[in-house]
Amino acid sequence: MVSTYVLCSVTDIDTTLKDIQRVLKPGGKFVFMEHVAAADGTCTRTVQDGITPIWKTVFDHCHPNRETWINLEKAGFATVDYQTFRLSIPVVSPHMAGVATRTSIDPEAELTHSHRKSRQPIAGDIYDI
Repeated sequence: MVSTYVLCSVTDIDTTLKDIQRVLKPGGKFVFMEHVAAADGTCTRTVQDGITPIWKTVFDHCHPNRETWINLEKAGFATVDYQTFRLSIPVVSPHMAGVATRTSIDPEAELTHSHRKSRQPIAGDIYDI
């Protein structure tokens, strides 16, 4: 799945990322590119924070100060790899591009599966002592 400059505009980014994981097959990749919030305390961040209320109205709910990397890292992907870079575009910079990978095994399915099947211990199994 590929997303370019979408996560800045969704109403609920956490729900959106959960939905992306839901539709990805196990081990599937989510490729993204987004503009994100500048570092706290910078002039760019001050402008982003100040202009966001108007910016959201004019630019279809776009948040120039969204810290998208935090949401991606908390979303439950197996891995999230990205790079940040700057473009000479005022307000909507810096940018990030990367790949988030869904876990190979669905934890809920694994839990259900482990309750349905049991097996005898075999040599090499690790037990709590």
